Amino acid sequence: MSIQQMPDNVILFYREKDVHYQGEKDYYGFTNFSSHKITTRGLPRLLIGDGKVDQSKGYIMPNTTFEWKTSEHLFNAMKFTQEGSVNEELIKEVYNQPDPMKAKNFAGSKNGLYNVANWWYRNNYKEAGYNYLVMKWVVREKFNQNKVLKDLLVNTGSKKLVENSGKPKDKWGNGQKGNYTNLEEGNWLGKILMEIRDELALNQPKTDSNSPPQSPPFDTSQPNVSNGGSNSPDTNQNSPNNQSPNQGEQNNPNENGPIPNPPTNGDNHDPEKNDDSPLPNSDADIPPIDMSGINSAATTEQAQQEARTQIQQLFANSKVKPDDLDPFLWKNKNSWEEYLKELTTQSEIATFVKEIEKEIREKYQAQQNKNNDSSLDSSNKNKISVWLIASGVLSAVVIFSVLIFRRRKAKFSQKRNVKKL
Repeated sequence: MSIQQMPDNVILFYREKDVHYQGEKDYYGFTNFSSHKITTRGLPRLLIGDGKVDQSKGYIMPNTTFEWKTSEHLFNAMKFTQEGSVNEELIKEVYNQPDPMKAKNFAGSKNGLYNVANWWYRNNYKEAGYNYLVMKWVVREKFNQNKVLKDLLVNTGSKKLVENSGKPKDKWGNGQKGNYTNLEEGNWLGKILMEIRDELALNQPKTDSNSPPQSPPFDTSQPNVSNGGSNSPDTNQNSPNNQSPNQGEQNNPNENGPIPNPPTNGDNHDPEKNDDSPLPNSDADIPPIDMSGINSAATTEQAQQEARTQIQQLFANSKVKPDDLDPFLWKNKNSWEEYLKELTTQSEIATFVKEIEKEIREKYQAQQNKNNDSSLDSSNKNKISVWLIASGVLSAVVIFSVLIFRRRKAKFSQKRNVKKL
């Protein structure tokens, strides 16, 4: 099968396999079916403006953290979030779908009963309905949470990005395979990607691949797809779909700043304690891990190598062994290294390293407490032994003194009796 060449200023994306156009496979991550996870804390009740969260309206399920398998999952779940159509059970159903096509089909089958107001109104690009705002928010979250993917997008420069779905009357794609010119009323996903690219390029020095999502204090997020929205690449889903990243809404630096993550176990910081001296029995002698190498890695392989180095240092510094940890951390693979090799995004890798660090510190702390308890027991035993010995000596002295006293008394009595005789 021949691969058709594209102009240097055009990038087509849609398929991962059986591609017909130059570079299409390299940019499969731009599709909503790519296995890039998105983490959200609940789902926003309302998006406004440029696909940004209306914080005044709050979030649905704000105390639940969701790790969406794909952006298609998240896009479709958002169908059931607006006032008058909120349905937490359907959101969870979309979230639990095994692949993006099933998430899309399920949401589409329910959308007629629980449709978001103005979801499909208006047909042209500039007057898109609520679905356009949702897609822009989802895409922004996806690329902010996946540094390798974000860099790939930014590095496309000013090239035209086109979703090569080839479906007639399709607003999200190009409407005809190979079309990259007649796109005035279509290619919504491609246009959104180019808009997000401009945002990222503008804010890149201030962005952080691990910045927390623009969400309420800790927990929740779901995937979602619209009825016919966000073109699904091939219905034959042979590619991995069940991946997920960490969400971080990056808007204008002066607007909607991200809400910081609350402290997690192992990262707790008490503002009342400003001294840097280690606490008794603390894990202060284990140096903190350096996540900068993972976050700035140019490739997944580099991020994995940096993570491997950090984890090995944690084991070496703490004297904790991998066998001491719960194998569930690496999903019961043969080793943590085997599991690390299967992680495909920097967000996943960073999360795994932090989980390992947390468990190692807890295990180290437990060992320290046990050692301290043993030392205390030994000290107490020594004190008891000394006390017993001292008590024994004192008792012996008393008994000896009593015996001497009685003996002298007996001799004195004998002398008195002799004198009387």
